[in-house]
Amino acid sequence: MKLRNIPIGIRLGLGLGLIGLILIVLILLSAWIINQDHQTMDSFVQRNHRQIWCASIVSDSVHSVREALTTYVHSRDEGQWSLLGVQLLTARATAGNALEEIEKLETAERGREILLQLKKNLALLDQESERVMKLQRRGEERRAQAEFLRQVHPLLISLHQHCRELITHQEQQTLLQRRAVADKHADIEASFLLFASIAIGIAVLLGVHMTRSVTVPLRNGVHIADRLAEGDLSLDIRVDRKDEAGKLLEAMKNMVARLRETKDLEQQLRQSQKLETVGRLAGGIAHDFNNVLGVILGSAELIRTSRPLDETVVRHSRSIENAVRKASGFVRPLLAFSRQQTLNLETVDIHSVLAEFHQMAQRVIGVHIELSMSLHPAPLMVHADVSQLNQVLLNLLVNARDAMPDGGAIVFETFPLTVDASILSPFPDAKAADYVVLTVSDTGVGISADIRERIFEPFFTTKKGGTGLGLSIVYGIVKQHGGFIDARNNPGGGTSFRVFLPAMPTGEESVLACPRQAAAEQGNESILLVEDNEDLRRTTEEILTMLGYSVTVAADGVEGVEVFRREQGKIDLVLMDVMMPRMGGLEAYTRMKELQPGLSTLFVTGCGVSDLPVDIRDGGSLDWIQKPFTVDDLSFRLREILRRRQMNEPAGLFEDRRQQQIQAGG
Repeated sequence: MKLRNIPIGIRLGLGLGLIGLILIVLILLSAWIINQDHQTMDSFVQRNHRQIWCASIVSDSVHSVREALTTYVHSRDEGQWSLLGVQLLTARATAGNALEEIEKLETAERGREILLQLKKNLALLDQESERVMKLQRRGEERRAQAEFLRQVHPLLISLHQHCRELITHQEQQTLLQRRAVADKHADIEASFLLFASIAIGIAVLLGVHMTRSVTVPLRNGVHIADRLAEGDLSLDIRVDRKDEAGKLLEAMKNMVARLRETKDLEQQLRQSQKLETVGRLAGGIAHDFNNVLGVILGSAELIRTSRPLDETVVRHSRSIENAVRKASGFVRPLLAFSRQQTLNLETVDIHSVLAEFHQMAQRVIGVHIELSMSLHPAPLMVHADVSQLNQVLLNLLVNARDAMPDGGAIVFETFPLTVDASILSPFPDAKAADYVVLTVSDTGVGISADIRERIFEPFFTTKKGGTGLGLSIVYGIVKQHGGFIDARNNPGGGTSFRVFLPAMPTGEESVLACPRQAAAEQGNESILLVEDNEDLRRTTEEILTMLGYSVTVAADGVEGVEVFRREQGKIDLVLMDVMMPRMGGLEAYTRMKELQPGLSTLFVTGCGVSDLPVDIRDGGSLDWIQKPFTVDDLSFRLREILRRRQMNEPAGLFEDRRQQQIQAGG
């Protein structure tokens, strides 16, 4: 197990325990050695003391022999001779026993030599003393005394000297042993100091290593914290340990991941807010522009239908109408970007849309780019505006084509996917659900990270002469369909755009939401027209009058509510703009409905149905018309609402009757 994987507390405990164990072992070992030396020294001293004591006994015995022999050779008392003989025997026996004891204890060579000499001299002393004693007993006193002085006395002196040598030898041995023990003690102390130094060195190394194992990751943690404080989230934090420092790094790694996720969400939110702001601007521009187009289109139709005109005026009038329709088409990208356009939604198989688009796509990309389709085997149903879906496909196709000026390959791929929170984290507005995923991949140069963050911004482009609206329009259309889109680089090169559209159950019938053109119908009901644009209000009033209606006008919501209250019970239908100063159409509708719950209203919007929230939909119906509108479109919508009001028919019958009328007129 690596040290870095052991918790710091256990690591410190083990390190200190190991150091303490080493010191305890050293102390116990030194104490044991010193004790052994003391025991050895005590044993040696006791042995030497016994040898010295035995040598002293030998010396005393020799002294007793000398006194006894001296008295013996000078005495003539036979009784005293007996006592002196016993004394001599006792002294000789004592000396012999002492020598035997010394011989058992003596280990030194010099001591054994002295003992050998003592034993020889004692044996010779026994012989000579016996001979002198015999001479004395025979009465040869002078001869005995002469032999004593000539033979015995020198032996006694020699024995005394040998005893003194033995004692001196034993004392020297004791001194030498003490010195040896002292030297050994010094060696032990030196060894102990050496081992203690080694142990301290090991302890220092362990301490340094353990300290570094703690301080190094802490320094790394401080460094990471400093970089995080500076806002640097590009850190790659490696966690290669399992101790407390590793847990700290793991926590910091998780924090960085959460901060990155939060930063991504903030960027997505800023991007969404930026697109929302510009979208509102685009929607406002489109609204005002559609007001102008409405005046032009209505005036042209009034000119054409007011009285018999010559063919040239009629032709010019129709040219104006066609130009208005084209100009209205130019406004649609702004509405698509702002997600405020009117969608003709129907439930379709996305594969059928791709099949029709494929016929046109090859002409767009040219012969130098290969186009292929990788489609899911089963039908994939979505609720979408087919024309807007084709706009998404076209913009993504053109973007892929422009990324490959030297040629390459484009692949359209579809598949179903159940999207959960892990995929939705970069898309705060999206919901977890079943989606149909449409992927458009190319083999171009790819997108750098800084550009990828801005590709859906309006007017941002890297192409020379580009408008920067293509991908912004795609983003707006997809968002308006309740989906989301992302872009990523392919591992082998190139870019993939993934469009996520909410999936619909297979086999659901198509539902069209936008009326088609039919011939104008006359009426005689009373209509309240609420429109803030003076020119459009006047033009619309003339159109309604031309269609036979009785018209009352108001310049905004406040005036409209006042007129409605004043004319309460006389108004059959309210034709009202949604966006107006002072009081918008929605608030005015709410107040009018309080006065007349069964109020019939046709909303006019310069942006789209997104301006009309659910809370103004009466009984599930939604009556609205898009600017600029033709006289025929307005006439049909008014007649349909008024007929439904009279017959209490649900709004769902609107399209059926519309289809019947178109077929009858065709």
